[in-house]
Amino acid sequence: MGARWMRIRSQLLCCLALACCVGAPQLGAEPQVNAFPELDLPTLGQRAESAFPGNPEAGIPYMLEIRGRLTGAMSEEFRAIYRENLYMLGLAHMNWYQQTKNSAHLAAGIPFWDEFIQDFIGDKRHSLAMLNRADSRYGSEQWSAAVDGYLHVIGLYLYQLEEADLTGVLQRLVEGARLAERKDEIEATLWKCTAAEFSDVIRLFCLNALFDRALETNALDELLRLVSAINQDQRFRYDLGINLRLLAVGDRFEQDERYLEAGLLFSMVLPVEQLLYAVEDRLIEIEERLFRRQFIASKLTDLEKQLLDLRARRADLVTAPKYTANLRWRQARVLRLMGRTFEAFFAFRRLIEEYPQHKHVEQFRYAAFLQGIECRYIEEATRIGEAYLEVPAYVQFEKPIAVQLARIYEARRNIDKLAVLADEFLHRFPYEPVAAQMTHSLGHALFTQGETEVILETFPYWVEEFPDGAFVDSVDYWSGMAYLFSGSFEDALTTFDRLIATNPGSVYFTEARFRRGVAYFGLGEYSAAREVFEAWVADEGVEHPLQAEAHVFLGDLDAMDALVDSALANYEKVEALGATQALIDHAYFESSALLMANKRYSANEAILTRYLDAFPESPSAAEAVLLLAEADLEQGRIGSAFERYRGGIERFGHSIEADHVDQLIDAWWETDRDVRARVRQSQRFIERLLADEAFRSQILYDRVAQIRYFQEHAAIPEAIQSALTIRQPLYDAFARKTAQDPSAGEGRSLELEDYPVLESIMQGLLNEQAQLPATLPGEAFRALRASALELNQAALALRLLRALNLRAGVEVSPAELGEAEVALASPATLVWIAKIEARDDPLAAAMLLQRAIERTPVGRTAAEALFLLGEIEMEAAFFDRAADYFQRILDNHFAYERAPQAAMLRGEALRSARRYEAAIEAYSMIINQRDWRGEIWAEATFKIGLCFLAMNQTGKAQGFFERTYLAYAGYPAWSGKAVLESASLLEANGDRESAKRTYEFFLNTPNASDSPLYEVVRQRFQAL
Repeated sequence: MGARWMRIRSQLLCCLALACCVGAPQLGAEPQVNAFPELDLPTLGQRAESAFPGNPEAGIPYMLEIRGRLTGAMSEEFRAIYRENLYMLGLAHMNWYQQTKNSAHLAAGIPFWDEFIQDFIGDKRHSLAMLNRADSRYGSEQWSAAVDGYLHVIGLYLYQLEEADLTGVLQRLVEGARLAERKDEIEATLWKCTAAEFSDVIRLFCLNALFDRALETNALDELLRLVSAINQDQRFRYDLGINLRLLAVGDRFEQDERYLEAGLLFSMVLPVEQLLYAVEDRLIEIEERLFRRQFIASKLTDLEKQLLDLRARRADLVTAPKYTANLRWRQARVLRLMGRTFEAFFAFRRLIEEYPQHKHVEQFRYAAFLQGIECRYIEEATRIGEAYLEVPAYVQFEKPIAVQLARIYEARRNIDKLAVLADEFLHRFPYEPVAAQMTHSLGHALFTQGETEVILETFPYWVEEFPDGAFVDSVDYWSGMAYLFSGSFEDALTTFDRLIATNPGSVYFTEARFRRGVAYFGLGEYSAAREVFEAWVADEGVEHPLQAEAHVFLGDLDAMDALVDSALANYEKVEALGATQALIDHAYFESSALLMANKRYSANEAILTRYLDAFPESPSAAEAVLLLAEADLEQGRIGSAFERYRGGIERFGHSIEADHVDQLIDAWWETDRDVRARVRQSQRFIERLLADEAFRSQILYDRVAQIRYFQEHAAIPEAIQSALTIRQPLYDAFARKTAQDPSAGEGRSLELEDYPVLESIMQGLLNEQAQLPATLPGEAFRALRASALELNQAALALRLLRALNLRAGVEVSPAELGEAEVALASPATLVWIAKIEARDDPLAAAMLLQRAIERTPVGRTAAEALFLLGEIEMEAAFFDRAADYFQRILDNHFAYERAPQAAMLRGEALRSARRYEAAIEAYSMIINQRDWRGEIWAEATFKIGLCFLAMNQTGKAQGFFERTYLAYAGYPAWSGKAVLESASLLEANGDRESAKRTYEFFLNTPNASDSPLYEVVRQRFQAL
């Protein structure tokens, strides 16, 4: 009230002077004297005037005396004195308050203002009296009455009040309404004062007051109305208070999850720097005008006032806190909350670039890092995270960033970086959760990539260093998993048992219990495994992700125990438990195998059909078709099998993710070939068996000759072979009409119709052949390929070209197989391309083969790729690497039809590398495989002898050479080589007689002449 109080003081002095002036002629007529009977009216006025400025307390009694004497006076002169004295009384009480700060004085003056306002409405000071009364109520803390007073003043005199007076009134009105809890009642007044006819000062004050009220009540719609008002006048946009409130409003909308409005508000906020630039530009402009005197003289005062105002604003802005970075932070945050992830990332990144020294820069970097991950800008996020960790002073978010980086490294198989990161944080925070998280990430990454030896070489040492570390259970878990992977099931069981005993609250506890069952399964202790899995399934809820795998194991255990229905029931639960596609495939296909083994063909067809309906896009869908075709073949439904081949090829040929389409293609050729070969070989065999008694005698009475014949004619069905074993009815029937000694026989021919069993088998074979497609495979596949090309099915066309090249002799050059074909190739097709590429570029071929193995690490294609890689390395004389590839076939693909050849080539590679002892072990493994009995045993035995010979262990070498030609005389190619090596050793030792007997033994064997070395042996024998 400072400026207005100066005006009140001048008014007071005028009042006192007037009282003295008009009161003088009337003093003699005044009959009433009360408190000051000795004083006349002018003296009272003089004393009141003299006491008022410095001692209003002393002057007020004189004024009251004047009021009392003039009460009821009706003349105009006395009425005027009464009015002035009454006004002076109110001012005196306000002056007394100014000096003492005692609000009781203000309250005491209010009745005088009430009387003045009521009785002297026409006085030109009526508005000031109303304002003084409201101020007195305000100062005496009569808040509600003050609000009424101010509202009354504004209602009557809004447009008559000067800017300073109106500003003060509004300020006290807002504060009084707050204290009287009547804020809602003043909003209309404040809105009215935001109109364009009021000054900027008043309008800004009202806007800010309305903002504060809306923020306090969280009136979001009212806030939007205010924002609209701001947008209508650009002058408001450059007010610091308005911009700060816009920030607060944006925060409120964000809290209310109205992100669009929050974003719009944040976009409206002008940074302090921009406000300062605007003020400085205007300041420079006015200073130049004043300096150059480019103004009308009447505008000088206004320009000087603007200059002072601008300088004051500039000073305020210079000292104001800089909120630009926080504004940018809010904008980025709202973008993220709105789901505008990419824009949010660039906004966070800009914060890092523009405010590298900001006190919240760590938070900026962390937000940008997380947003980069969300946007899948993994490289960028990795750089941000790594840069954060490189600054030693950054510690606020180093742990969560390190954990996220570990996951990125794990996903990208960057084991080296992950290992360094894990080692650092484990040693810095061994007893905190971050150490356990790092150990888990590293363990999972190493296990996933098969580097289990690194786990076993590294993790246990961490436990030795920090036996009470937070990561001990993680070490035990991944060590146990590594032992499982490497086949050390006893060690795995011990490790999991330790984890369960020492860390019952571990996050790995449940899985460790489960893995114990896996360890027992690996040990072959199936009863113990079943007990673990059944207890685990009973204890854990169905929502546990390992439930599906547990039922797979239980199904496998049931299958091994021939509990078919129980196995099927366990497999059936796998899909419903949300298993991975791999486990679902296992469950379906193992169920199919059980059903096939038990000749339950209709159930098998139903389950595989359900699989195809449920998973038509699965890479294994073609495998289901292949299994259905195999079931058809078992039932003799050859035609149906070929229909399935064609349907599967056409339906799934576009998919390049799996090899089963290629297997369907190969099965078409092989089934056609096998059916025709069975008929052809069986017909020839039966015709010769019936017509040639000598041949019949050999088959019936010479078991070795029979086995050899059937090995050479493997297409002859098992039904015929088993029917001709001793004590079978067909065997007995033929034996009655066949002499054991062909020379003593009668050379009788027999008739097929006399042997219904044989006739029935042959008729069945002919029926199968009749079901074959009318078109031969080569022609059928050319037509299929033409159709695929016409339909732009390039992947299928490439697959069919592979089959035509491998089986129909269609020539394909490396020039026809470029990057486009490689991109479309299935794993099996990649292997085929690699075979062709290997002629000119073995290195490129090896890369293609590695790619095929990565895409299909199991199955026949992977085995073929490994085999070809081994051959390429052998050709390049990298024998150790070749041996490793062949060993992988034996370890992981033992059922592969070329596994015996791989075993032999592994021995050759080791022998070529002069690793003779390892080579001997490799050859010995071949001899120990009973299923491989035959010529390969002869070769392996001979080559063991060569190894001993290379080590100068001639005695052992001689023993294996002798074993070769004695035990495997039926394989003259190897017995001949063994004879030459053995006799050469004897000759070298001077034992010519033994050497001669060795040569002679070989020359007298029945099949010696079949050996390519026969003539060499004969010449050496003659030379001795």
